[in-house]
Amino acid sequence: MSVLRQLFVIGLLAALGYGLWNAEELGLLRLIGQGQEDRADNAGAALSPEDEGVPVTLASVRMARDETVIEAVGSGLARKAITLYPSVSGEVSDVLIDAGDRVALDQDLVRLDDRKEQLALDLALVAVRDAQQTLKRFAKAVETGAVSEAEVDAARTALDRARLQRDQAEVALDDRTLQAPFAGIVGIARVEPGDRVTSDTAIVTLDDREVLLIDFEVPEAMLSRIDLGHRVRATTWSLPDATFTGTISAIESRVDSLSRTVRVRARLPNAQDRLRPGMSFAVYLDLPGGLHASVPEVAVLWGRDGSYLWRAQDGTARKQFVTIIKRGKGRVLVDGSLDDGDEIVVEGVQRMREGVRLSVSGRMDADASGTDR
Repeated sequence: MSVLRQLFVIGLLAALGYGLWNAEELGLLRLIGQGQEDRADNAGAALSPEDEGVPVTLASVRMARDETVIEAVGSGLARKAITLYPSVSGEVSDVLIDAGDRVALDQDLVRLDDRKEQLALDLALVAVRDAQQTLKRFAKAVETGAVSEAEVDAARTALDRARLQRDQAEVALDDRTLQAPFAGIVGIARVEPGDRVTSDTAIVTLDDREVLLIDFEVPEAMLSRIDLGHRVRATTWSLPDATFTGTISAIESRVDSLSRTVRVRARLPNAQDRLRPGMSFAVYLDLPGGLHASVPEVAVLWGRDGSYLWRAQDGTARKQFVTIIKRGKGRVLVDGSLDDGDEIVVEGVQRMREGVRLSVSGRMDADASGTDR
């Protein structure tokens, strides 16, 4: 065999040996890798969350009423409020009140010069006395025949006329004095002694403010939920630290077709006289509603079929569809098959599915809303 042929055979045997050694090494690596994967799979199966339970935080369902608070701006009115005008023209002789005085019914407030009217009344009284005496004499004389029955009748008519003139004089005299038509508090008098006034001259205001009335507007949609006697709260900017309570005393019979609101009037006791007519008020009307389940806002999710949450039942998660009624302060009122004290998932909800086992890692306080989803 030639030297060249011997070298070719030796090279071929070396290549075959290297190939067999490489194949054995690769097979061994595959076996080692497969063993590691099998051990990893076995370890993962031993620690599966489905077996150990998904860690979650739970919160309890509370039952709460769907209370609506209507906020409105109202204006204060006195229970009775008028501006007094004189009945006749004349000159002011006396102003008998000061601003802020509390006056009684029929108390004199302002007097006009009444000297002529007083004289007219005195003259009418004299005429009445004279007619009475004449009638008395005629009544005695008719018995003797000295006076006829016709003359007695004429004397009686004269007495009636004199009495009418007296009554007219008394009315004219009374018209010269301005009196309080009801008990209340007077404002600043707009006249002084010596002023000339007519029946169109405003003299003074008079308010009965032991009870203050507040008018405000309520949306048409809330009309069916309010009634007479309903409690209201009111605050005013001039007394920011005080809250006043009252009741609805009147509801307008018509709804405003433009604003779609109805006018409501409330009564506020004002025995301490802290409130004034014309004040502006912030009025709060609490409207009670139905009883619903209250849950933390973070517990509510949304899907194709609507809103839902996860309820913990026998250590597993159960999907519960709900209808949202109202939101507020980190909690939501919902309508669904929930009872007071039921537990729902508030943290870990993204890992939930029907029937998954739960591992409780914490509970949310009743007043907490939670933010971790």
